[in-house]
Amino acid sequence: MNNATSQTSAKVLMLWPDASEDIPSIIAENYADLVCIESLYRPANTITRVIRKVLSILNLSTLHFCEKWIEQIAHFDMIIIHANPINRSIPKMLRKRGYKGRIIYWWWNPVHMSISPNKINRQDCELWSFSEDDCREWNLQYNSTYYFLRHKADSTYSNKKIFFCGQDKGRYAQLQHLKQKLSTIGYESDFLIIKDSTSPKEGDFSPYIPYRQMVSRICEDYAIVEILQEGQTGMSLRVMESLFFGKKLISNNHTLEQEPFYSKKNIFILGKDNISELKLFLETPMEKTSPDLKEHFDFSTWLQRFNITNNKI
Repeated sequence: MNNATSQTSAKVLMLWPDASEDIPSIIAENYADLVCIESLYRPANTITRVIRKVLSILNLSTLHFCEKWIEQIAHFDMIIIHANPINRSIPKMLRKRGYKGRIIYWWWNPVHMSISPNKINRQDCELWSFSEDDCREWNLQYNSTYYFLRHKADSTYSNKKIFFCGQDKGRYAQLQHLKQKLSTIGYESDFLIIKDSTSPKEGDFSPYIPYRQMVSRICEDYAIVEILQEGQTGMSLRVMESLFFGKKLISNNHTLEQEPFYSKKNIFILGKDNISELKLFLETPMEKTSPDLKEHFDFSTWLQRFNITNNKI
């Protein structure tokens, strides 16, 4: 394991495709007392990655490619693995190496964007998801998404820009329509739409930016847009960012109305709220959110909820 995690007393190991990316780095910096963050596999060239992926898809061992954490698994009471086709065989491999602790196989993306639960042996691990709909459909255990109370970022409201960031995923036309509407009511769109296979050939696209840069933009901007793609359920990070940074949210996620933090002054639901009232919504002062609600979605509380056995939907 790396130097930062090898000295911790944390009993939870969380495996990421790349632990150097911003979100796992934020967890490692702020919650090292609770969890060790490690990259699942060693760095590899293209050929090695292809071999590794094929082995995983076939549910064959990828032990040879694992980082050094594999030698320290007895130190941990629980191992959390992000659901992904590249790690399908990891739970089985851990059991074959004699690991006796809990293995949480965790969907932080909708099932249809990741890997089918039918491909994961439930005798090797527990299956959990952030999506209540996926939990009902696939008989998974539920835990919400999370964010980071310990990670400090200052919101400034220094402009009247409305923020969106994400791959196109078929949302380009809808986002452009919203952009036009915002412009007519006096707001500028800070939309970072990343081109993908669903995108039109020509359009207003942006390059990928690291998550920490994204957070800086969010803190400066006035409000956040969340547009779920077709078939997607559950709360995205945009919802957590609006809650933790005190930003108004414009979303097409109708289930937000049932969430404990919902306020008509803070969340505008596209397709439900009257679009002619969007300007009034943006100009109305926000309603303060209870600190207890932020605590509920904090990463530390999210970890604790894995110890609550009755988390079926």
